Amino acid sequence: MLAATALIFIALGLGFGAWAGSVPLVKTAFGLDALHLGGVLLAVATGSIVSMSRMGRVVAHHGACACAIAAGAGFALAFLPLLLASGWRFGAFLACAALLGAAMGAMDVAMNAMASGIERSTGRSVMSRLHAGFSLGGFGGALVASTLLARGVHLAGLYAAAAVLVALPMTLAAWRARRADAPNPAPTPAASTPPPDRVALPGAALGVVGALTALAMICEGAVGDWGGIFTTEALGAPPDDGPLGYAAFSATMVAMRLAGDRVRERFGATPLMAGGALVAMVGLLAVAAAPTPVWALAGFALTGIGLATLVPLAYSLAGQLGERAAGEAGAARALARAASWGYGGFLLGPPLVSAVIAATSLRGGFASLAATALAMAGLVAWLAAGRSRSAR
Repeated sequence: MLAATALIFIALGLGFGAWAGSVPLVKTAFGLDALHLGGVLLAVATGSIVSMSRMGRVVAHHGACACAIAAGAGFALAFLPLLLASGWRFGAFLACAALLGAAMGAMDVAMNAMASGIERSTGRSVMSRLHAGFSLGGFGGALVASTLLARGVHLAGLYAAAAVLVALPMTLAAWRARRADAPNPAPTPAASTPPPDRVALPGAALGVVGALTALAMICEGAVGDWGGIFTTEALGAPPDDGPLGYAAFSATMVAMRLAGDRVRERFGATPLMAGGALVAMVGLLAVAAAPTPVWALAGFALTGIGLATLVPLAYSLAGQLGERAAGEAGAARALARAASWGYGGFLLGPPLVSAVIAATSLRGGFASLAATALAMAGLVAWLAAGRSRSAR
């Protein structure tokens, strides 16, 4: 089942990378200004959040594997309306973008529920490595999109290629899941167990995990949105060097995610999360104070190391909290809630960071992100203290 889960993570990354690579062409094809392009991104994020808020119950009823494969098929098919809508009016394209976001959100919850289930059933840490697969898939999808656009392929051709990129690993994942030794049936609660839509989840602890996920996603999104602008405008680097900061951030994030499960097994999840938040804080402060582009590059690389394992570990912790409260149904709903918080942070992060930068400066914006990383360390400390109190 681990191989099938890894393929699903890669498939989502490939599709997301291809979509992200298409955004500049969407802006050009429809003649959008920044406000209307923001509307497209808002439609995708809104579709994801709405889908995630419902997906926990669906996974609890039908099982994570079946839902992940169905959502993956839906994700591949969701590119086809976009393919057609690329020649229609902007409103139709907006609706299709929301549909794509809904498919992504459903797939995200289901595949993380699969990963959490594997961790609980085997006692092995796998979440970080699986998220590395998503990151690698995202890089591959963006690379394919960039190559196609450089060859003059239009939006319709790009979305057709994206559908194939998602469909291929999803087909292989479905085949591997059928061959897996351990089946993944839908949970069948006992008569005394409340139905999945009525389970009680641990409110305070899960809320803190959700907030931690949201803050981490704010930092990740801000580096992608503002890293290149900071390097070129605040430090005077040439435009060609703008993407290097995000490249350094992404490279160290993938490397750390590949190693993250081994580090977690050796030192524990709480020290890894707290240490990661503090490393991210140092990296972001290094960026904010950078006198040269090379210094900023090192800061971005350090930030990638720090943030790499925070979201995977938060998802893993959410699944554990939900399972302790209400078994498999609780785990699925807790993961859905944490993922919704994360996407909320991803949605609200860009305008919040933009407001800080507008009120202060680019350096002030990255200093505020360092404060956000420090807040994440505080949330991890609160969770650790709560666990200590529960153990007494």
